[in-house]
Amino acid sequence: MKTIEVVVPETVEEALAGGHFRYEDTEVSADVNGTKVKRPYQKKIALTLGGALFIAGGQGDLVVDEDGKAVRGKASVCADFTYGNDLGVKATERNILVAATEGPEKAIEKLAKNLIAVGMAPEVAREKAKELHALANPTE
Repeated sequence: MKTIEVVVPETVEEALAGGHFRYEDTEVSADVNGTKVKRPYQKKIALTLGGALFIAGGQGDLVVDEDGKAVRGKASVCADFTYGNDLGVKATERNILVAATEGPEKAIEKLAKNLIAVGMAPEVAREKAKELHALANPTE
């Protein structure tokens, strides 16, 4: 087992000056009655474990009830990491489910659209999507 020492800043100024976290200007959007609305906010980005602990209010371990179940709404580095990690896992599993249900052609089309959306030329995107689909699904 490895033991590490973590410095947890006590103030925002200390955390920023020590390079433990930074702010990033971003926005959240929502569709309200058919109209897309946006609101800017500053996202806190942890740069160190100490920064993550600072953002989570100093709570590192998962907060659990007497039955050992996670207490909803209680911030902790473990809870936030697990949630964020699971979003990626769920997205992958959902894509596998959709591809298996809709078939490979539909999956390739969706992938090509995503590649075009990030700037790939349409004529290249379709071929690249086929290649990527074949790599991810070698048994098809």
